[in-house]
Amino acid sequence: MAEEQELSVQEIAELRDRWKTEVGLRVKKQLLLALRNGDDSWPNLLSQLPNVGVAAPYPEALDDLRGLDLCEERLERVSLTHSDLSFASFHLCNLTKARFQYSKLSWAQFSRSNLTSADLLQVTADHGRFDRCSLRGAMMMTSNFRHGSFKGSDLRSSVLNGCDFRDCDLADVKLKGAEAYSVKMPPSFDLESHLTNSAGPSQPEPR
Repeated sequence: MAEEQELSVQEIAELRDRWKTEVGLRVKKQLLLALRNGDDSWPNLLSQLPNVGVAAPYPEALDDLRGLDLCEERLERVSLTHSDLSFASFHLCNLTKARFQYSKLSWAQFSRSNLTSADLLQVTADHGRFDRCSLRGAMMMTSNFRHGSFKGSDLRSSVLNGCDFRDCDLADVKLKGAEAYSVKMPPSFDLESHLTNSAGPSQPEPR
């Protein structure tokens, strides 16, 4: 899946503002109820959302949740697989054991969220921000996190095989006990040191 092209401020606002309309708020409420009840029919709700000028890049493969704001929600064990969550916000969320397999998380914000044991298998999360998140024991194999940020995040005991972290900010990330074969890291990042220490040395922010 290709990385997300950077959108203008106006285009991002359009994606987010559709969720703030009367219809959008109703759809969001119904969506949350369906997710928490394990009701897989929730994609049928999305046709009610206002149209936007920014076309979804993979409408046949991914459910369009771009720009969705789920900050401070409790979403343990929910399934958001095969979803386009680009430019979505998950600040201070409880996403323990949540499932995002094969989803697009480009430019999404997950700061200070609990993603312990979450399933992020084969996601495209370029430019995503996971600062100060718990990702302990998370499944993250073969995912694209390029140009993202994991400052101060806990990835201990996670599975990172085949991941791409090039151009990421990995300052103060914890990786002890992670499984990390064929992982692409920034050139200056000492992966082996981080895998064997509780907290590796700080990394300067990429320029």
